[in-house]
This record gives sequence, structure tokens and C-alpha cells, in this order.
Amino acid sequence: MITVGGVFLLTTVLGYSLQNWWALFILIPGLSKLVHATQTYRRDGRFSHRARHNFTWGLILTLVACTFFFSWSWSAIWPVFLIIFGLGALLSGLLGN
Repeated sequence: MITVGGVFLLTTVLGYSLQNWWALFILIPGLSKLVHATQTYRRDGRFSHRARHNFTWGLILTLVACTFFFSWSWSAIWPVFLIIFGLGALLSGLLGN
């Protein structure tokens, strides 16, 4: 709620109109997953299954939110989803559990 309020305050002060403000509710969990991935990596000392999972889904959610924020074309973005899932699978195969 603090982040959402801060974004609304900035849009009012700067005069910028945020069309898809509701995408913040996708972005916040995405950024949270990326933070958890970093914390898990630091705690475990390696890129564990849990860190990979949080990293992959954090990237996916952040990309979805950015697609809505910046009105990117889904037809241009969908290959990036395949790349992210492919990297996640590759990391799982290379690093194991």
C-alpha cells in the first residue's frame, strides 16, 4: 500500500498520468520474488532450487507488469517468456538441487 500510495503521489506531483496503475499489483509480488531470490542465494551460498524458482517467477511477473505499464505488444514480448522459462530449466538442469 505504501508503494501504491507513493506512485499516486508521484503521478500527482509530476503530472504524469499512469494509465495502468493496477499493474502495480503484479509488479510488487514480482519484485518481492526477486528480493527473495537474492536473500535465498545469500543464505544458501548457491543458486538453489528455491532461489531459481523465485528468480524465474520474479522475472515473469515483472515482465508482465512492465508490458502493461509501457503498453508493449504481447506479440513482441511472448518470446521473452520462453527465454526466461528456458533459462530456468537450463539452470535447474545444470545446477540440480
